Amino acid sequence: MPAKVITMVTFSDTRQVSPVELQEPPCGNASLSPGLRRKKKLWQNAVKHIIIQQELSAQVGVEPAHKIFVTDAYIEEINAQIRSKASRGVTK
Repeated sequence: MPAKVITMVTFSDTRQVSPVELQEPPCGNASLSPGLRRKKKLWQNAVKHIIIQQELSAQVGVEPAHKIFVTDAYIEEINAQIRSKASRGVTK
């Protein structure tokens, strides 16, 4: 059976998004229902969070994330580590 390869996407992959691409969708503020206002606020907070994280990572100079390729051998290695910790009574 061929090994499955899964690529992990991390926050560093979002650093290439410019604030221009994160513009608010057009809508009338006065005509929003309470549910839509809440969704809009959540959306705005998410965009602010992404922009703040981008600025912080640029200031700190965060290294690009490493991609993890999940193969059968990798999964076996992780399972062996879990079994080893469990046999020693380590929970974390």
